[in-house]
Amino acid sequence: MPVLNRIGAKYARQGLVVLAINIGESQGKYQEFIDDSRYANLQWARDSSGKITDRYKVRGIPVTYILDEEGVIRYAHVGYGDKMAATLEQGIDALLE
Repeated sequence: MPVLNRIGAKYARQGLVVLAINIGESQGKYQEFIDDSRYANLQWARDSSGKITDRYKVRGIPVTYILDEEGVIRYAHVGYGDKMAATLEQGIDALLE
């Protein structure tokens, strides 16, 4: 199971929402990916205007943010890798305490 999907399932009961935002893809490619996706525990959005990208100062992709209940970024990680899951879980656990 993909990392973000697993994390979304693990923390769903505590109110965690994993929002995946697509930037740069056409509506067709975006929809095709969602339809074929193994990411049942993610919410999806598409940033075709770049407003979200600008607001959160995205400088690399993929980027993962952990936001608190007020929408404040508490953690940011650019890239994807084996250690990402443990790091994300540590950040989430810290916010849920």
